Amino acid sequence: MASKHSQAPLFLSQGLFDSLQNFRDFEERVTGLLATSTKAQGDAFEIFVEAYLATQPAMQSEESWLVGDIPVEIRETLNLPSDSKGIDGVYRSLAGRYIPYQVKFRSKRPALGFNEVAPFLGITEKANDRLLINEKLLGRGALTYE
Repeated sequence: MASKHSQAPLFLSQGLFDSLQNFRDFEERVTGLLATSTKAQGDAFEIFVEAYLATQPAMQSEESWLVGDIPVEIRETLNLPSDSKGIDGVYRSLAGRYIPYQVKFRSKRPALGFNEVAPFLGITEKANDRLLINEKLLGRGALTYE
């Protein structure tokens, strides 16, 4: 499955995801993007999460859409605006539930504050389930690739 993220070709050509052994390796590479911008860090983590949703059975993701590509019927079901700021995507679980998600990369920074997640919580208030993903959720150093 190819990434749907607009920045995926750039990061793939730079080898950002090559030869990763664990999540700590990925986190170090993404932290190194800080010299580029915090947006670059966020984009890289969004691409990682897109792959994580698609490959990890525990997430029970059947299909996912990035913000801007979420089908109208799903946006209407969840009452999401078409230009959502504050969410990164939606995935459909194997049980058929639509789960909006927000990705926040905060390596070596303070924990997420309410003001950072409030827009996501407000935008997704119609959703039965929602997922806020940060590097701590993925278990620093606990994720390995086989």
